[in-house]
Amino acid sequence: MITIHSYMSKLKYVGIACIAMILSSCEDVIKKYMDTSDLDVLSSYIEPKKTDMEVTDVTFSQDYKTFTVSTRFVQEGPAYSVADTTRVRTEVLEVIDGIRHSIQSTPCLTEMKNVEADGVKEYDLRLLVLVDRTLPQDQLNEVQWHVREMRTVFDQNRLYLVFMEGDKISKKYPATDYIIDAYFKHVDQPYIYLYRAMQDNREQMVNREDVWKDAQRCVMITFAAERPYDENSDIPYDPDHYSYEEKLVKRPVKDSTFLAYYVDMDAQDADEGDDALCVPYIFCNLNGGEYIWDYDWIDLKRNIYDSFHFNFPDNRFVFVNPDDKVYRGDQKEMTLNIYDKSTDELVASFTTCVMLGRPLKPIVVNGHNIAYVLVQGFLLGLFILVLVFFVMQVVIPIIRYILFRRKYVLRYTGSNMSINNQTVAESCYLCKAPFQPGDTIVTKCEHTVHEECWEANDYHCPEYSDRCKHGSHYFNKYNLFDVQNASFYMRWVLMAILTAMVAWLGFTLYVQLGMERVLPSVMQMSTGPVPFLGFIMSFCLSFGLTVLSVAPRHLRAWVDVLLRTFIASGVSYITFFVVDLTVSILKITIFIPFFAAIPWIVSSFVVVFCSTKRTRVVYNRRMVFFSVIIGLLSMLIWNVFYGWSELDYRVILLFSFLFYDVSMAISVATAAPRSERYFLKVEGAVKTMDIALYKWLREAPDKPVTIGKSVDCSLQLSWDMQSNIEPVQAEIRLYHKVPYLIALHKGVFIRGKQLRPNHKFRLTHGQPFSIGNTTFTYIEKDR
Repeated sequence: MITIHSYMSKLKYVGIACIAMILSSCEDVIKKYMDTSDLDVLSSYIEPKKTDMEVTDVTFSQDYKTFTVSTRFVQEGPAYSVADTTRVRTEVLEVIDGIRHSIQSTPCLTEMKNVEADGVKEYDLRLLVLVDRTLPQDQLNEVQWHVREMRTVFDQNRLYLVFMEGDKISKKYPATDYIIDAYFKHVDQPYIYLYRAMQDNREQMVNREDVWKDAQRCVMITFAAERPYDENSDIPYDPDHYSYEEKLVKRPVKDSTFLAYYVDMDAQDADEGDDALCVPYIFCNLNGGEYIWDYDWIDLKRNIYDSFHFNFPDNRFVFVNPDDKVYRGDQKEMTLNIYDKSTDELVASFTTCVMLGRPLKPIVVNGHNIAYVLVQGFLLGLFILVLVFFVMQVVIPIIRYILFRRKYVLRYTGSNMSINNQTVAESCYLCKAPFQPGDTIVTKCEHTVHEECWEANDYHCPEYSDRCKHGSHYFNKYNLFDVQNASFYMRWVLMAILTAMVAWLGFTLYVQLGMERVLPSVMQMSTGPVPFLGFIMSFCLSFGLTVLSVAPRHLRAWVDVLLRTFIASGVSYITFFVVDLTVSILKITIFIPFFAAIPWIVSSFVVVFCSTKRTRVVYNRRMVFFSVIIGLLSMLIWNVFYGWSELDYRVILLFSFLFYDVSMAISVATAAPRSERYFLKVEGAVKTMDIALYKWLREAPDKPVTIGKSVDCSLQLSWDMQSNIEPVQAEIRLYHKVPYLIALHKGVFIRGKQLRPNHKFRLTHGQPFSIGNTTFTYIEKDR
């Protein structure tokens, strides 16, 4: 029985394993496993790149099938609504962790909505633009473009134009395409009645006259170059100039539903300090607006919305996710590009990154329910189990047997026959009968025999022992499911598949049922089910490895198995929990590979150590090293499958469990005895010698090998004259091809403890026992 002290004394090897793990660990893999994102947290942000729109909000439906992205323009967009599908086409691209994914996982854009236009309509905001037609044509073209921008938000029933030229002030025109195309033409006049136009239209808007009758909110924007005086006489062009000037600079009755803005089209030639004293500047400030030197439609409308306390995005896009899409805490970067259909030019775009779900508890869009997933995983695991069994029990042995026959099973050609410059014997080593031309012979070793004799001698040559190490190749062609046909690794691999299936089933139920929520509050501080992942994998794997290593046959041995299992799984859980909790609480962002590697190193080491120490498996450092490498590889493979695959993550997780368990089992199996040659090493009253126990057991499997002083015993202890030894003191029998020591009388000791008469004790490699002054050690020599 192992003790906790004996386990902890070996922890010095963890340091060596840590270095190997850290040097080869990968930060991308670590991110997956540290599981730091919460399931209910949605992160959306803009990549630091040039874009026409910024994302203001990302909202998912309850089932995550659809989601809505709200945006605002940060740069000038096209002079039409990007929601106008008759003029634009769209392209959706999605990249996950920097890797372009297939179109099958990319969301589909189903709706584009000009929310800003709807908001303006809902709040009944109307806009009047005063245009100075005496401006140079290039400036008029610029104003024309600005009006087209306004049209993307204000329809013609909410956007009106008034044109000024000389002493003429036009009526209000709705901003139709015809008016915009036809009226922005330069008129050669030296002046405009600017103050008259501003004051008269302000009174109409404030008093809700004419088209403003039902308007809830009104805004006036003037595009002009102020020239009120004759340059030669300094006399105002407008005879009522001073009267209108007085009205403009007079503080009006406070009206929160009216705003005035003036865009100085000669701002590049003016001094901002001087403009601050002009009438339009004072007028705008008295009416809640601004005097604008550097016009920008994006900034202007934001100012208008803020003044009226509006808060709505410019556009809203609705996307539909494909079924079975997985959100697992990775960075999904989605870009929407909007192209002009006529020119195929990119006119607007936005990029948003969403991190939703957790690596070990993702969100699956319209995914299968838990019952379906469990049945699917069980059937998949069962299929893999049967396939591996068939391959290792039938396919591999047949292939090895075919290769064996091609190389060593030949037709006898006569007395001059030779192989590799070695003359073949002329008679069978077993039956002594001379070979006849055409006989089928086996030349696996120098003891050539008939094929029939080879099979009759249990597929060995007569001298197969220390004197002939190669004269054996067992294959029962009459019964392909003979257990001796199977590859040595088969039971270890099958055990690993079973433990992986059980661990996967347990972990999937734990996650899907939210069992971490029932843990004590201190344990809930961990960021997710990572500690339980370490526990369930270590528990199932260490139990399976220990059963094969210890081969328990009685209650005490089963207690030993359970103790080893609970120590391994307990240490794994504590290690994962402590590291996970430490990283979460301290918000550690540096040396993440180091911290994430620790639990995997410790778990792999403890599982191997607890499962093999003081068992028939030869515990060695090389096995520990390989187990640590396997832990790393499982993380890397998980990252590859997890990051690239479009499959349901729960199925991928099963493959990860299978890889880890099978690899660990093979690592341990390489150190397990796999011999069919059993020996008893005898020490004590005689010279040390190895007795070929397997010969007796092979020739008569049902007959015991007896030990005592009787001349009829297989091993007569005639050299021990002083000890009180019975004629037949003990015997060794095969039970299901496993050797057991049975004490027939008192006097048989195992590690100083006397074996009870008629009590069976399984012999494992390196197991000593003593009778009298003689010590026997059971040894299995590899073939």
